[in-house]
Amino acid sequence: MKEEIKVLLENHLNDFEVPVGIEHRGVGDLVEQKVNSILLNHPPNHITEAVEARSKKSLEDVTWKSPTTTYWIDVKTHYIQDVEGFSMPNMSSIEKLRKLFKQPNEELIYVMVSYTRNNNLIQIDNIKVFFIWELDWSVLSIQNLGRGILQIKDNNKPLVFTNQGKQKWFNQLCKSAIQFHTKQIAHQKKLSEIWGNEL
Repeated sequence: MKEEIKVLLENHLNDFEVPVGIEHRGVGDLVEQKVNSILLNHPPNHITEAVEARSKKSLEDVTWKSPTTTYWIDVKTHYIQDVEGFSMPNMSSIEKLRKLFKQPNEELIYVMVSYTRNNNLIQIDNIKVFFIWELDWSVLSIQNLGRGILQIKDNNKPLVFTNQGKQKWFNQLCKSAIQFHTKQIAHQKKLSEIWGNEL
């Protein structure tokens, strides 16, 4: 499935021009829209249904359904800059991931599209397609947003992948989530003590 998505995008996602003055966030949205359109309009023959995201808060941008598996596809864009700086994209809430991994016939696939910009010309640099559980934990962290959000630590550095398998990856997610919530409990306790000292 990953290779099918990658080949599909490499064949259909071309460089394009944007209006003068459009900001980088707007360019990223345009790249994402083009990817979504390709995935919706050119699914492989064995995909029985291709639909848009269920809502703005859904973990997917596009869903592909086959007779046996539902593929939630999330598209991320990365503007390659000459200047140094951090890029820490949010991947998914850890609670949504916990629920997803309980469904044996569902998979979360990420499409990471990197691009450069030369004035008004947007050039597609690289397309990576991977299952969430192929990302090595050395490049991931859980940050304090909502009930915990999984992030890539620095998207300007090369991604690291693992072949440990889906179940071992999920086990590490559970351990990391426990560590995250334990720290949050300790932090909230300290805040509570500060207020208690005011009485």
